[in-house]
Amino acid sequence: MSTFSPASHSATVDWFTSSYSGANSNCVETGYLGDVIAVRDTKDREAGTQFFGPAAWGPFVAAVKGDGIA
Repeated sequence: MSTFSPASHSATVDWFTSSYSGANSNCVETGYLGDVIAVRDTKDREAGTQFFGPAAWGPFVAAVKGDGIA
């Protein structure tokens, strides 16, 4: 298993928002750092970033969508 350390990662993230985001800006931005997915709040970008590996991304998205992942 490899460990990702965002503090030591020097790549620039190209952030994007979902096409499902509405005009009220209640959305998050996502970006890729290799196979790591970065997520941050669009309204408060300085609040921090969450990082997900490939195995965690699917369950995270399912939970956000309310697909019943426990």
